[in-house]
Amino acid sequence: MAEKQKQVDEKQKQTDEACKQADEAAKKEADEKAKQADAGKPAPDASKPTADAAPAGEHPDEQHDIALIKKYLDEYLGADNVGEAEMTVAKKAHAFRVGKGEKPEDAAKTAAGYTEFAKAMANETQETDESDQGTDLAAKGATSADATKVGAAESDEAKKEAEEKKKEADKKLAELVGENAKLKEQIKKVELEKHVETILRESHLPMSATKDFRKIIENCKTKEDVDAQFVSFKEGFKGAGGEVNPFIVTRNEKGANTSGGVSFGNCVK
Repeated sequence: MAEKQKQVDEKQKQTDEACKQADEAAKKEADEKAKQADAGKPAPDASKPTADAAPAGEHPDEQHDIALIKKYLDEYLGADNVGEAEMTVAKKAHAFRVGKGEKPEDAAKTAAGYTEFAKAMANETQETDESDQGTDLAAKGATSADATKVGAAESDEAKKEAEEKKKEADKKLAELVGENAKLKEQIKKVELEKHVETILRESHLPMSATKDFRKIIENCKTKEDVDAQFVSFKEGFKGAGGEVNPFIVTRNEKGANTSGGVSFGNCVK
């Protein structure tokens, strides 16, 4: 029994050794083929990262993932519309999906679709904001227009009120000017009457003569006219044989005795 177990173990050892040798031979053959393939390729650029030499901070498959993400972003958005912002969103979405157990390539496709949706929503939000801004501006414009109309109406009302006040002031001024003219005319008549009273009193003419003289000066308007008429009247009176009596006593219009004169108030119009 022990001999049999020993034989089995020996055969297993031989089998394991043969498998090991076969694996080493296959690996050696693969290495030889890889060397032959690399011999026909240009030397790699040390300044550019390769799949075998990932940049610092990235795992060896990250460049492959980025390439996949870029590929699907170009399909979904168009190569000209893929920038740093789109790549950032897609890389985060890809990492999230891979963390949920999704295969890298499927996750890259999902991430590209998510990025397309996110960008569309951002554009829609921007258009809505711009539309709201346009509405606000239009509302402000309408408010401004209404304010302008109200201001214009108030201005017209103020102008109308100012014109009414000016008309009223002009009317009062005209009335005052008219009253002032009448008052001046009345003062002028009173002064002319006083002047006639004085020259007749000092002339010592009889009452009949003063009455005749009053008729002559009915249309006289100034003291100068009265004086000129009186000189002519007095000369004519003397030439006709009339005499001046300094002691003649006549009555004025009010009935008071006046020596050497007569009231002539009714002769002044």
